[in-house]
Amino acid sequence: MPARLPRPLALVVAGLAGFVADLAFAPRGWWWAAILAIAALHLAIRNQRTGFSFLVAATFGWVFMLRHLSWAVDAVGGGEVVPWIALSILEGALLGLFGPLRSWAVGLLGLAKRPFLGSLVASVVWVGVETLRSTFPFGGLPWGTLAFSQVDGPLLAFARYGGEPLVTGLVVVAGILVAEAASATTRLRPFRGIRLAATAVVIGLVGLLIPLPTGAQSGTLSVGGVQAYVPNNGLTSAAEARTVTADHALLMEQLLAEHPDLDAVLWAESAADVDPREDESVAASLEQATSLGVPVVFGTQRYLAGEDGTRNRYNEVLVWEPGVGPVGEAYAKQHPVPFGEYMPFRSFFRMFSPAVDRVSVDMLPGSEPAVIDVPVERLGRDVPFAVGICFEVAYSGIIREGVELGGEIIYVPTNNASHGDTAVSHHQLAMTRFRAVELSRAAVQVGRTGASGVVAPDGELLSSTDLFEVTTYAATDLPLRTDTTPAMSVAGPAALMSMLATAGLGIAGIVKGRLTAPARQR
Repeated sequence: MPARLPRPLALVVAGLAGFVADLAFAPRGWWWAAILAIAALHLAIRNQRTGFSFLVAATFGWVFMLRHLSWAVDAVGGGEVVPWIALSILEGALLGLFGPLRSWAVGLLGLAKRPFLGSLVASVVWVGVETLRSTFPFGGLPWGTLAFSQVDGPLLAFARYGGEPLVTGLVVVAGILVAEAASATTRLRPFRGIRLAATAVVIGLVGLLIPLPTGAQSGTLSVGGVQAYVPNNGLTSAAEARTVTADHALLMEQLLAEHPDLDAVLWAESAADVDPREDESVAASLEQATSLGVPVVFGTQRYLAGEDGTRNRYNEVLVWEPGVGPVGEAYAKQHPVPFGEYMPFRSFFRMFSPAVDRVSVDMLPGSEPAVIDVPVERLGRDVPFAVGICFEVAYSGIIREGVELGGEIIYVPTNNASHGDTAVSHHQLAMTRFRAVELSRAAVQVGRTGASGVVAPDGELLSSTDLFEVTTYAATDLPLRTDTTPAMSVAGPAALMSMLATAGLGIAGIVKGRLTAPARQR
């Protein structure tokens, strides 16, 4: 049995692995770094006692999350670091569960000397932990899911067949095989090392050979996007909001002058922060924008007063048809961001940070399906768009719902003005690329401050914009697709089964530990 690392060294290796893991994600996108990070974490955890393995995995998680979620400092503003640190500690601790759960699983199944089967079990445990982290607490936070680091790597193609669980699992398998290959080589077992390393390489080669269809199945669509100037604070007065909408309208006119044959123009989340259904001046800007006969799809806020006198709001997407105004059903964000768009247990968390009151109006979750119909005159019909507003792109079930209900293209409006020049917009664009492959749809991410991008159904980034760049862009002949992918049926159940299996292994490990404790004491 390979020797375990000394405890101080194991913690150092785990911390370095957490640092390296963040390099795999956008904007760097060094996809192979995720595999190396898992390899290092495996060496640090291997053969450690169960309790200490939690500390090792949590050290990995804390370093990784402190780096990966650093955008939370800008989101809160005022240099407030307590929310960022608290969030990172929680998310890192959840990742720490991988250590003991993986140890129990490998021990219970007797796989300590069978690295390939052990890597498969470890991948199930990791996916189970990621699923828990993506659903708990307050709806979870999928940020940092390993699958999202692979959009420029050979494993991306597997997203079509198994979504996040499959791609994440393969990253874990490849990382453990690389670690075991290196370990076997240092123990003068080169043929075993070569065999394990070759298995990891074969997984990548299979990914390169998987075909990803990109052809149109129900016509094509030509769309444009508008990215106007927005103050870098995320919060604007009503007067500033009206100016932002007017600027979008002006840029749309310029865009249509250059590309008069566009079928629709897409604006970002909160491009019309003041509801044009209630405000005449904003409605006039929308009429001006659509005066050339092209509909616009955009985000707005709908406010309402509660029975107790409080104000709440919905974050919505509307379709504005030329000469008609808003048409069809609006889509309201189903998954508001806790602590960012609504404040749970406000009085309790106020004891730790006064920043909670910066969220002055809580956002309510919508109940409408994640799809909107956009009238396209050239096609003589409405084209259904699958929608995920901003952070919703991280939650596969929301956009998958829109595709299952007929969405032929994916639309992701975002507003990250409060995040400044952090990596959060690039993270979302990587997620949009992942969704495009997972659901076999072209996708357009429209950022109020960037990054915006147009994505082909195979994940290729056709065009993109920089942060806080005032610009327009157009994409012609985007394929409209109607087929389903295996991931649409498999990914959700696979994630749930992984979490349940992981929980079962945890319970079994605890029971076994209690039963064997008296014997160890004797």
